[in-house]
Amino acid sequence: MDRKEALKLFSTHLKKLRREKYKSLELFSKDINIPKSKLFHYEAGHNFPPINLLTKLSEGLKIPIEYLLLPLLNLKEEDKKLLQIIKTIKQLYKNPSTKKDLISHIDLLELKLDKELSSEKKRGWTTSG
Repeated sequence: MDRKEALKLFSTHLKKLRREKYKSLELFSKDINIPKSKLFHYEAGHNFPPINLLTKLSEGLKIPIEYLLLPLLNLKEEDKKLLQIIKTIKQLYKNPSTKKDLISHIDLLELKLDKELSSEKKRGWTTSG
């Protein structure tokens, strides 16, 4: 992927994420204390933000920086789905009413996986390679 294509992917993704959380570029720029003109240039694909502004953008959007950079990572569709699942789990974990249920489900999955792995080892199967 060349620079022009990367800029286009990033800017489109940034704009989409910003619009999901903020109605206006002006409001977002005020919230994260970045000039509106700079944000406009990033959303228009004129240039990439430096790392300190990437951090501000991800914090302002309340997303991991990896999710902000997702279009540039060339992830497979399964990896994108996994990132979405992880994001959902993090949101559920932050909510006290769902945290206990989430932990119970994770514990059950862990037990099930341990059981499957031990039965595979008994049959001589390996998960590597």
